[in-house]
Amino acid sequence: MTITRGFIAGVAGVSLLLASCGSDDPPSLALLPRSVSGTVLATNGNLDETLIELDMVPSGAFGRTYLGWTTQTLSVNDNVLTMHYPRGTHQRISYGSLQIIDQFANGFLNANQVVYSDGVTERGSSGCPLLLTSANYSVVGTLSTGPTHVCPPSGPGTYDPPLCPAQKVFQDHPELIVGLRTFRDNGLATAVIGKQIIEAYYNAAPAIADAVEHSPDARHAFIAITAPFAR
Repeated sequence: MTITRGFIAGVAGVSLLLASCGSDDPPSLALLPRSVSGTVLATNGNLDETLIELDMVPSGAFGRTYLGWTTQTLSVNDNVLTMHYPRGTHQRISYGSLQIIDQFANGFLNANQVVYSDGVTERGSSGCPLLLTSANYSVVGTLSTGPTHVCPPSGPGTYDPPLCPAQKVFQDHPELIVGLRTFRDNGLATAVIGKQIIEAYYNAAPAIADAVEHSPDARHAFIAITAPFAR
């Protein structure tokens, strides 16, 4: 994923506090403290960022804290993490490290490439803060653009995770999904015949997804064929 360096004032969304440790019973959204409105101070579609001033900062029984930010020089292999709400679902966290520093990528200046070792990001994760571990988790940029493993691989309004065979089979092993995405983008997509294989796969994805969901034999066959390319 590509991270563009810049200032960010806060994070959209509120982490739900569970009723007790180990509980899957979150409180009602209506009972959580919230800010009812705000003023847009600046927005930039190219940077994928919006700065909003809240009219009222919610406090609540557990209080709130602000993320700090830093302009310190970044280095390759710096450890980072990001928290996000992909597709508007519950909060996720991803851990990774910086691989390329201050490059020009996808129209962004001063972009940094991150490779995740634990967890992945998806559509809807954009705009979340990139936190630098060594700087007490200060903000050093925001998530924007980058490859992702979806079915089909591109095109607005066509994302449909339930029809993705790899998502169904490896949903509990995101590292394998990342491996398949890397094989697709850095291997198959670099050759003509590879692009044809990718197209054929996504054309057949709905049928394959249905097969792996309802047939153990089809699921085992899919794992046997794809897993070696995901490592």
